[in-house]
Amino acid sequence: MEKIATNNHIVVLRKEIKHAKAMVSGNLIRRIKELKAKQDKLEDEAEKKRIESKIERIYSETKLIQKLDSYEVAKKATLTPDKKIWETLLSSDKATPEDRLTCRIIMKNNIQKRLTKFRDEYKDCDEWLEEYFEYRDKKKQMEEAAGIERNRRKKSKSKIGKRDKKTKGAGIPESGSSRVSKTDSAPPRSHSTKKSSIQESNRNDSQIHIDSDLHPSWASKKREKELLKKALQSIV
Repeated sequence: MEKIATNNHIVVLRKEIKHAKAMVSGNLIRRIKELKAKQDKLEDEAEKKRIESKIERIYSETKLIQKLDSYEVAKKATLTPDKKIWETLLSSDKATPEDRLTCRIIMKNNIQKRLTKFRDEYKDCDEWLEEYFEYRDKKKQMEEAAGIERNRRKKSKSKIGKRDKKTKGAGIPESGSSRVSKTDSAPPRSHSTKKSSIQESNRNDSQIHIDSDLHPSWASKKREKELLKKALQSIV
């Protein structure tokens, strides 16, 4: 029962914290405008520089407030709902920019109303709130660690897949394979082999040219002339 009630409280409180962040940011922006208007009216350069540094500090806080974890703010507000404690911390010189922004958020009326309502409904919440948040923090750490491990495995798998694709694309044979391409197994042709093949080709061409003089049709005509010549000689 306490776990469900606290979960619901945190869910609602985080929404209220978002509204409180917007209100605090608006207040900081208005303060910057006021300081700039005051700076324009001043003639003392030292005073202008002091206001300028203050403007820069407030401007950095407007950026920082967006980075504050709403759950952490809700946790601090639920464990320490007393507004006076936060007012004291806000006025302390040892307070960090995160502390000042957290104080301003928790001190907003909508946050204080939600905290008061929760405390009124569960007056014994101090007995189990710390244990609840310890359990939730451990669960969050385990989930983050599991998420990091999943991302690491995905990256390693993607690297292996890319490496396999590159290996297949390069045509590198798998390990243990006895396949050897014909191109790789054939010995390189030497210069002398090339020269002999050229000479052989030229010799074949010349042979074709010589044999062409002894074509069957030409040989028979020559034979006929020789026979005719002998026949004439015999008659005479």
